[in-house]
Amino acid sequence: MTRSAWRWTDLAADGFDSRPPWFFLLVAELGHEVVGYALCNRAYSSWTRRALYIEDLYVAEARRRAGVGRTLLREVCTRALADGVTRIDWHVLESNQAARALYARMGARDLCRSEGRLALRLDAARILAVAEGSLLPHQEPPCEAPS
Repeated sequence: MTRSAWRWTDLAADGFDSRPPWFFLLVAELGHEVVGYALCNRAYSSWTRRALYIEDLYVAEARRRAGVGRTLLREVCTRALADGVTRIDWHVLESNQAARALYARMGARDLCRSEGRLALRLDAARILAVAEGSLLPHQEPPCEAPS
């Protein structure tokens, strides 16, 4: 699904109408203004068991560098502990230096650099193609190798 195809009805159906819900959403408010949110879903690892994936961590531009992101991540971690979660994963744009600095201060590891793990994705068209048996020629995704 492209961002242009995203709709509030999809969010409501997947998060509030489905049982169990596909995700949970934490919202940061200042007064009556929404200043940020964290959209997370549950995951499972055969190595570490219960995990969370942060799909979106967003802070309104005017509210950045004011502790909103840190507060959202702290609440995600608090909920993770309550649910017995032992691992939280997420992605960040390489160009987002402020977020990367925050994550480093929290002790988050860049798995591409530390373990050589790449983040991969199949979009809807490729999911269908692979399900039908179609493969593409091999392409190597870029990653800085662990040193």
